[in-house]
Amino acid sequence: DKLAKLAPKLGAVGVQTAPFEWPLLWLHLALPADVRRVVLLPTDAVVRTDLQELASAALHGKAGAAFEDCSVTFDALFNYRHPLFRDRHGRPSCSLDSGLLLLDVKAWRKEEAPKQLLELVGFQRRNENLFLQPVAALSPHVPAQLLLDKRVL
Repeated sequence: DKLAKLAPKLGAVGVQTAPFEWPLLWLHLALPADVRRVVLLPTDAVVRTDLQELASAALHGKAGAAFEDCSVTFDALFNYRHPLFRDRHGRPSCSLDSGLLLLDVKAWRKEEAPKQLLELVGFQRRNENLFLQPVAALSPHVPAQLLLDKRVL
């Protein structure tokens, strides 16, 4: 029922994909309140070991942890001349793998991260030139880069 309510919100900001493609928006709604952490894996991941060490990694007060992906750089995704980047976003040149994350669900809820992600997607629709390619705003991974910036290790 909660996912059904998410589709119109995505449509309002120009996203016509299914809500299931945007787990960072709905995960906090689907999980029971007592779930503290969650490991997000790509749909094609094959796990052949215990994930306990990853799931219990120290987050040092951050809402999550992500791996850097140096095959894609931030400057290939974003227009750094845009005012949003002034004093707010300053990641190193590598992007983040937003498909493989460790999230502190309580912090994710407290920071209202899903709401902020939806606002970032809508921000691109209202303000040109945030992303180097406007179609990037329609991908769940590119706006998530900005959301995760300064929230993850």
